[in-house]
Amino acid sequence: MMMVLKNAIVEKYLYIAISIACISLATLRPFGITHDDENYQWHAEHTCKISECGLEQELHNYDVGYFFLLSIAIEFFDSYQAVLFLAGLALAIKLALIARMTSYSLLSLYFYFSVFFLYHDVTQVRASMAIALFLWALYLMGQEQKKLGVFAYGAAMLTHTQAVIAPLAQMTSKVIRHRYRRAIIWVLVSQIAIAIHLVPASSIINLIIREDSFRLSELFIDQSLMGIKGTNVLIILLLALTVIPLKRMSPPANLLAFCFASVVIGYVFYWLFAGIHVLSDRILQFFWVPLAILVSLGKLHKPTYIATVLVGSMFFMLTAYIAPILES
Repeated sequence: MMMVLKNAIVEKYLYIAISIACISLATLRPFGITHDDENYQWHAEHTCKISECGLEQELHNYDVGYFFLLSIAIEFFDSYQAVLFLAGLALAIKLALIARMTSYSLLSLYFYFSVFFLYHDVTQVRASMAIALFLWALYLMGQEQKKLGVFAYGAAMLTHTQAVIAPLAQMTSKVIRHRYRRAIIWVLVSQIAIAIHLVPASSIINLIIREDSFRLSELFIDQSLMGIKGTNVLIILLLALTVIPLKRMSPPANLLAFCFASVVIGYVFYWLFAGIHVLSDRILQFFWVPLAILVSLGKLHKPTYIATVLVGSMFFMLTAYIAPILES
């Protein structure tokens, strides 16, 4: 008993120390090293301080939550430093929530850093903040704090448009109702459908996307980019492995069911927008994040533990080393 307690304490303080290092990397990194940094600098330079303009920002009428937070951040930081502050803040919230939901699981922390850190906390700051609020909503709903959960969902949707479908994760968990294997089969079928181009036509997608915004389907439709991606296969295999420890829990915690449903709903919309590669990829990456909580079940199932380490390592190698080489 004392050994277990000691190991738990060591894991907790290791989690905290590594989290501080990750947050420092997100906040203090050089600006201008990603494709999106130029856009974020423009946002910072053209966003009015909240003390000067209040809630009336002379910017687009989308992602108002993000611009609201940015207008507060630039009260204390100059230009791009305000953006990096938000990146660090979003990461701190996510890591704190993951710690809360997994009892400081180093496996979850390793998986999050390997798969999502470069995607979100270095590159997609708006999405990162929305994901932090989405995880908060999942946590609150899992704790039956429904009013606060609805508020968190609303805040996430105001921060990034991708989060508009976030509440469907909870609804989908009710549809699945612990039929996890059937959900995995559906996900596999959706990937096969994409590979053989059985996806919604662009005309249908245009009905979904708002008329008063630019038409993503006209900009990004590219049938040649469809197919079963190796990274998707890895995530699906890992998701399938988590079913084993999930089924052993009777009943599984609501939070874990919500996290599982989040990944499934990500694949539903990945199929729906398969022809719009930028949109479909980013939606999928958004709803993958709760998998970082699910993989903490690896402590109950050795194959899940091993798969988590391997998948995380492969993703980090791909995003940090292989992808930059291919783009150069």
